[in-house]
Amino acid sequence: MVKYRQIMELVLQEHSYAEITQIAGCSRRDIARVRQIVSEHEITSMSAVTRQQLAQWFPDSRKR
Repeated sequence: MVKYRQIMELVLQEHSYAEITQIAGCSRRDIARVRQIVSEHEITSMSAVTRQQLAQWFPDSRKR
């Protein structure tokens, strides 16, 4: 499962795509998606982001 909170923290710390993929073990597509959310919602700090918001922005689309 993708660690969106961790990716968002790294994006906010202005890490490069290469650094984030290595640290979080995610795809460039996941990073681009997080960057888009950060930009759309003008997020500047993780302290203002709740679990509910993360679940809304990044729904778990796996079949149950």
